[in-house]
Amino acid sequence: MLGEIFQILDLTSKDEQLYMAALKLGPQPASIIARKADVKRVDAYNHLACLCNRGIFRMETRNGIKHFAPCSPDKILRMLKIKRSIIVEAENKLKMLIPVLS
Repeated sequence: MLGEIFQILDLTSKDEQLYMAALKLGPQPASIIARKADVKRVDAYNHLACLCNRGIFRMETRNGIKHFAPCSPDKILRMLKIKRSIIVEAENKLKMLIPVLS
């Protein structure tokens, strides 16, 4: 079920695995999240960095080690609502253009 939601947000199954693992673990280094998610450490780090850029994770440095923490599921819900409003707006614009394009 979460996989479908992540697809709508243009996220991958690895992103989903990392998110679910991190929800259970809390803030951790990429290596620990990777192990829990059964993802290669380098892949995990790259995905986590991208997820931080998208606002789905946050990163903080503790004692020189980067720790990654997932955002709350509420933030995922807000992201879906934003995506839905963008799609509705695009649909309405297309409806207005159909007579011109036909």
